[in-house]
Amino acid sequence: METNTRVESLLSKIAKWYRQSSLGKERQYWPGNVVEYLEDKLDVSPEDMVSLQCVTISGSFGGYNVSIIRIFDRIEAARRELTVRSYHDLDEYPELIVFEGYVFKNGPVHLYKKKLIAATSVS
Repeated sequence: METNTRVESLLSKIAKWYRQSSLGKERQYWPGNVVEYLEDKLDVSPEDMVSLQCVTISGSFGGYNVSIIRIFDRIEAARRELTVRSYHDLDEYPELIVFEGYVFKNGPVHLYKKKLIAATSVS
């Protein structure tokens, strides 16, 4: 399967699940290249990616503007009845953060794993 087709398929699955979920009342925007990076470089499966959500803040790295990103387990957050809308909402719950790092605008992605992703079954 071609990379673009895989990413489009993955995004379609995420969008479908997100619309069906009570968690999905707000739109989710992933910074450029992050979904592909998770899939290709960190071997995150589409099934695991469905349980993930990201929050970002603007920052700089080496004089360049970046999005500082936290990717967290939104299923676990919902189980705990936590609402995460911003980057700093996770300051008190670092155990929910699965990946963390930064993304250059339309450029390289730099993420590192904070914890294992719990297996999630979504239909």
